[in-house]
Amino acid sequence: MKKALVCIVILTGLFSCTVTHLPSNQDISGIYRFDPYTMHPDLQLYHRSAQVTEIYYDLSSEELLYSKISADTVYSARVMISYLLTPSFESQIVLDSGRLSITDIKTPSVKKRLRGKFALNIAEGTTCLLKISFYDQNRRQDFENYLDVFKGGSTNPQ
Repeated sequence: MKKALVCIVILTGLFSCTVTHLPSNQDISGIYRFDPYTMHPDLQLYHRSAQVTEIYYDLSSEELLYSKISADTVYSARVMISYLLTPSFESQIVLDSGRLSITDIKTPSVKKRLRGKFALNIAEGTTCLLKISFYDQNRRQDFENYLDVFKGGSTNPQ
């Protein structure tokens, strides 16, 4: 009787320690996959003069949702770009802020790059933080990016 009980305990212990989901059997490639339905804008800062800094943006039309407002309208994508310039991440002081609206009309089977720029007044020698938000109004999805800005010279890219 004792031998049977010991065998049952040992077998129970062995079967409870088996792994049913080995890492080699799981598909974890999704954590490395680039999501084509999420915005991935490219941003570049260029210090144009002692006071003016330009921010260039570049969006792919494939990452935006084109929809119709009504049956008699064309397919269009609507993106809102907003920015907030502060001295630091923790600061409540706003140095500059603004909002841009982009509307793009769908061209069948054509991949486009939506490019543009906007200017900020940043004095030479200033260090600050720029928060840029892109909001796809049709998909109701946003993308935020924070850029450290150091304007060491008057005409240089960052």
